[in-house]
Amino acid sequence: MTFNVRGSHVSVSFFFFVTICVALVLDKTNTAVLALCAAAVHELGHLICMLCLGERVSNICVAPFGFCITR
Repeated sequence: MTFNVRGSHVSVSFFFFVTICVALVLDKTNTAVLALCAAAVHELGHLICMLCLGERVSNICVAPFGFCITR
């Protein structure tokens, strides 16, 4: 899935959604939800710092085991 947000190209892998669904279905202790929230806040922190420092974000790629933010 790809789309543009404020001039930045964002692509999210299908396997990212599959990995998230499998983790949520197999998790009995709800730690996957906490880990996903922590990872999202962490990556948003990188993005906010880049924007505060005046960097232009050109590409954001979300894959099953990582994010890639390029300028």
